[in-house]
Amino acid sequence: MNNIKDTKAILMPLVKGSPIILICAIIAFFIAKKTFNYFTPQYESTAKIKLDDSSMGVRNTILYKDFDLMPTNNKIKTEVEIIKSREFLKLVGAKLKWDISFFLVGKLKKTEIKEEDFYSLTYNLTDESHYQRPFEVHPINNNEYILIYSAKGKVVEQVCQFGSTCQNDGFEFNLEFNCDKVAIDNIIKNKDHFNFKINSTQNITSKISSHLDINALDKDIPILRISFKDPIAKKTTQVVNCIAQTYIEDYVRFKSETARKTVEFIDERLKDIGGKLKKSESFLENYKLKNN
Repeated sequence: MNNIKDTKAILMPLVKGSPIILICAIIAFFIAKKTFNYFTPQYESTAKIKLDDSSMGVRNTILYKDFDLMPTNNKIKTEVEIIKSREFLKLVGAKLKWDISFFLVGKLKKTEIKEEDFYSLTYNLTDESHYQRPFEVHPINNNEYILIYSAKGKVVEQVCQFGSTCQNDGFEFNLEFNCDKVAIDNIIKNKDHFNFKINSTQNITSKISSHLDINALDKDIPILRISFKDPIAKKTTQVVNCIAQTYIEDYVRFKSETARKTVEFIDERLKDIGGKLKKSESFLENYKLKNN
């Protein structure tokens, strides 16, 4: 009996407090769900590059070593720094065509989106101050929108038409919807709007650099691991693939140029040695004729 009473004494507070526990669990569940809805995920893609190893194959010959055509193990860190350099990342940024960034702005959340998901934009900037300037797009209906931006300390509101050129001091924009009518109606109904900005070369390079990680798998293994993080999954794969492709193209171009100079040097030396050999042969022939 005492055991039963003790068990009841332990369980009774739990039974009485179960409604409160249940309510707290439900509240915690909804808070977690809301937090997850407004949390911006981060995607990551990875690529690997195997550097040429001068200790193997034809690259291990004296000729290639003397002219340093292929990297050695102690150059792995140098290759990492080359890829991280601003000049190299400028080449990557030019290929990626990230000159436009679009954002969907809701009541509580601002999310970067792919341009092709909602809009297509063509532009012409004659005033560099418009780079990195946020332009707000508030759709009025299927044909018109309000363009809002700040210039010279003033907020400018301009009514424009989708599919037609919208221009002002220093810029020309032509904005078109890519989504269907239902999606457009939902955007207007929810009073959502979009932001876009035109990115400068410097900004594109800085964004790539800030989310990029490059390291060697091992100090003795000539393999580089390239990873990039971004809220848009497609961008992560674009960056790592573009970096790998640009590095390979630049490497082949550089090594081909070095090889060409090497061949030219050898040709010049052979030509010079051939000339000296002919002179020696001529001198020897003359000597034989004089002494016979």
